[in-house]
Amino acid sequence: GLPIVSSNLVVHETGRPFLADHLWLETRAGRLLVLSAVSQQTRDAWFEPKQGMVLAVDPVTAVEGLLSRLADQADLVLLLSTLDQPELSDLLARVDGIDLVVASDDSLGLESPRQVHGTPVQWVGAFGMLLGRAELGAAGDLLGVSAVPVFGQFPVHPRVGEPIATAESFDPASAQN
Repeated sequence: GLPIVSSNLVVHETGRPFLADHLWLETRAGRLLVLSAVSQQTRDAWFEPKQGMVLAVDPVTAVEGLLSRLADQADLVLLLSTLDQPELSDLLARVDGIDLVVASDDSLGLESPRQVHGTPVQWVGAFGMLLGRAELGAAGDLLGVSAVPVFGQFPVHPRVGEPIATAESFDPASAQN
């Protein structure tokens, strides 16, 4: 499986990332840099016995810092976001270099992306209501973005259009073409 990524959760005592702060994915369209941003809420800080106090730092500062270090190595930059709509709009107004955002703010789920400050944002709703799907071209270009509805416990296969019988039966390779 993929590691959990959060670009702006840090351990207060050390300043180090609490989780992986970024992820690299090699795709047929090139190298994809995955970042993630959570809302900076002081009430959401918690103590992790083996590491220390965990808290969210400013998502704009965290994402800008990672992009300044890593963006030149990426063909595409994807931001996964649980920021609310105004927070995400502010981040995208202030940070350049993000190609696509998949966002959930516990309410808005749309079947097609919205442009926010020139960046496509796919709102996937709450609790996995929709899964985001991006089609990438061979040259690393973004061909399209769509939402894949989730019915019951399993998603709808993006090619067949019917619910998948079991999680094990889903073949990601068949959905890539």
